Amino acid sequence: MSYPNDRIEVATIGFRSRSYRLLRNTERATTELQTRSTRLHTLKDIDVRENRSFTYSVFTPPGSKRATGAILLFHGLNEKFWDKYVPWARELCSMTGSAVVLFPIAFHMNRAPSEWSNPRMMSEVAAARRRSLSPIEGISFVNAALSTRLQLAPERFLWSGLETYYDVLQLVREVRSGRHPSIDPEAEIGIFGYSIGAFLAEMLMLENTDDLFSSSRAVLFCGGPTLAEMTPVSKYIMDSRANAALASYYGEDFETEIRKNPPLRRLFDRIQSLGTTFRSMLFSAQLRDFRIARLAEVGKRLAAIILKRDQVMPSDAVKATLTQGLRPDRTPIVEVLDFPFDYSHEQPFPRVERSQREVDRALQTVMRLAADHLS
Repeated sequence: MSYPNDRIEVATIGFRSRSYRLLRNTERATTELQTRSTRLHTLKDIDVRENRSFTYSVFTPPGSKRATGAILLFHGLNEKFWDKYVPWARELCSMTGSAVVLFPIAFHMNRAPSEWSNPRMMSEVAAARRRSLSPIEGISFVNAALSTRLQLAPERFLWSGLETYYDVLQLVREVRSGRHPSIDPEAEIGIFGYSIGAFLAEMLMLENTDDLFSSSRAVLFCGGPTLAEMTPVSKYIMDSRANAALASYYGEDFETEIRKNPPLRRLFDRIQSLGTTFRSMLFSAQLRDFRIARLAEVGKRLAAIILKRDQVMPSDAVKATLTQGLRPDRTPIVEVLDFPFDYSHEQPFPRVERSQREVDRALQTVMRLAADHLS
């Protein structure tokens, strides 16, 4: 059944993270780039109120008290506003008749201090990075906050990602317990992950904590490779110094870092299976047989929609990660698309007047493929 977009209802729901205490492990006393009022250095991650208590939106078909299906939609890295995802959510809701949940990643969207997206303040940070860290590529006021935070403490990628992972489990358990106001406790739960949101989707599907996703389907849009094969240097995502810090930290020496870093060692001792799943997604040679076995378990419940000219999540890298070493009947579905207009990873559906009809058609194509897989 299809519902007209203009009749879709949107609810705003409050959420209190129970897993934010993980963030006590990310603290560092850094004074490398002092800029006024940014709280990039003076505010501890665990004390960011916006990250601990926030709201998320649920798009539901008209007239349904509780949706009998739900799709968790995860956004990309360094996103601050939901604007580009609202049409995606409306299309998915309309095409599937399922609720679509726009759930924010830790320290993104409305889970971050407002000054981190303030152009004037972040322009100061960007200028300071240019002065202090030359040569540097891809720096802008848009990515200054994330770049600074990840360069100074690349472990934040892991700890905040874990917080988000456990927040999603908390959300799904709320649904299953019957306490969610918009989603039926027996609802089939699917996932649509874009960019780094696809990485989160893979973690949820491959690990399948407490069998919460045993029957779930997931769509990876513009995402899916191991971390090492992503090329996220962009004025919209992160600068080259932040990317280099991540690549170094999560490279082949990460196993040594786990052994010598007490909080990390305790973490990986406590979450052994999840920790192994995470490590298997860092680079292609790492725990390859483990990753292949987990992908085979998920099989065709996992689908990737990738764009031929994506420079951040290269299509060949996605295909290699998801298909190499797997039998055809256990291989995730991979669909490669190309569009007859200028697009990018960051803007797969750009608002360009001269190409708007083609852009709208491309959006419909992607969402129809996703809806067919998730329905």
